[in-house]
Amino acid sequence: MRFRTISFFSTKWSASVRVRKVRKVRKTIHELGGTMPENLPVAESIKKV
Repeated sequence: MRFRTISFFSTKWSASVRVRKVRKVRKTIHELGGTMPENLPVAESIKKV
């Protein structure tokens, strides 16, 4: 049971760290005037290349 509790909190912690880092990266891109990922053109399929 202890392992499950540790695993659960570890997963929640790592997910919250990821969300904070993604927000920081997106904020930095916006502040620098870069193109947000959702506005980038769709890449050509690797199968065509």
